[in-house]
Amino acid sequence: MIFADKKPIIHGLGVLGYALLINFLIFTDSI
Repeated sequence: MIFADKKPIIHGLGVLGYALLINFLIFTDSI
């Protein structure tokens, strides 16, 4: 996350995408 300091918006989207990815993995694992 080198660009986190220069691009906080992109960093925020990255965190959101990471959270969605984790939720997706948990959801598919629970099926």
